[in-house]
Amino acid sequence: MPEQRTLAPAPSAVELLSSYRSGDVFFSTGAGALHATGVLGVADGVHGVDSLLAGAGPEGVVMGAVPFDGRRPARFLLPHTVRHAPAPPRGRAPGLRRRPLPGEWGTTPVPAPDEYRASIERAVALTGGDGGPDTVVAARGLRLHSTSVVDPSTALGNLVWRDPGEPVFAIDVPGPGEGDRTLLGTGPELLVSKRGGRVASHPLSGSVPRSADPTKDYRNRERLRASAGDRREHAVVVDAVAESLEPYCRTLVVPERPELVGTATMWHLSTRLEGTLLDADVPAHLLAAALRPAPAVCGSPSRPASGAIDAPEPFDRGFHSGAVGYSTARGDGEWVVAARCAEVSRRGMDAFVGGRVMSGSDPGAVLSETTDRMRALLFALGVR
Repeated sequence: MPEQRTLAPAPSAVELLSSYRSGDVFFSTGAGALHATGVLGVADGVHGVDSLLAGAGPEGVVMGAVPFDGRRPARFLLPHTVRHAPAPPRGRAPGLRRRPLPGEWGTTPVPAPDEYRASIERAVALTGGDGGPDTVVAARGLRLHSTSVVDPSTALGNLVWRDPGEPVFAIDVPGPGEGDRTLLGTGPELLVSKRGGRVASHPLSGSVPRSADPTKDYRNRERLRASAGDRREHAVVVDAVAESLEPYCRTLVVPERPELVGTATMWHLSTRLEGTLLDADVPAHLLAAALRPAPAVCGSPSRPASGAIDAPEPFDRGFHSGAVGYSTARGDGEWVVAARCAEVSRRGMDAFVGGRVMSGSDPGAVLSETTDRMRALLFALGVR
């Protein structure tokens, strides 16, 4: 197998972005950006990653996407070339602009709004009882059809333009039929980051929309900060992440109180967990597999929540709510939750969002919340 090539670092993530073409892999977070081209090898599970990296050299990098359902095959790629760049700056990055995707769009909700409300009602009935989950995240999709060819590089550029400091990814994954589709999205939640013997996870749970009106934006933020319900919900998520990380850690620091973080569209409650690993050689992709499905896109506790999702959802999530990231030959890496994403085909895309459901949830409010999230995602992708 030819050895992987690591090209000279690019001066900026925007330059890497300008080199992206359909079929490449792009991954950007606050820690930096990577652009990978070509394919030297493919594996469909975490246990095939070691064999991919064995012939890649000491600086080898594997890029991957893991589906929501751990029983389904993942996609890990050993690229031919990899190039790095510093993280994009917060705020508007020079040289970027929003370019709407051309064509006229037809849409089909999956499921239909009335069916989604019914699925929320079923999810509410499953929560809060003995042996059932405390919360369930109910996903919904929107199938979009365009009169023009959909260019993944344009949609990816729009995602970075929307919020350059937020994690953004693009990677080809197996489609429902023959051929691959491009998984594009943003994942504000860091599932896991591993550097040497140090590990970190940054779950988000509890959110309110941003507003262009500074006064309203401030009120939304402070309402979230003071919300006892959101703080309880966030604490359950943090406890679930800590429980998954603890078997791998010698020490694990879990802050007592969450902080507020803002993206271009939302305010979130956030907690950053940091620890020292018992085994510094455990690779990042194995930690990512252990932490998935993330409570923020599944519910909690994760096992009964993930088991309950099949009942209210009439479709297969695929790679939505899974994880995207990279691992190196040294075992380091970074993986984010694929929370707001779309699978792009030649003349369309399937977009996905989700809403948290618990005992007493109002189905109409969850429907409205996810409608707002879908609109924000479509705008970020460049759909008119």
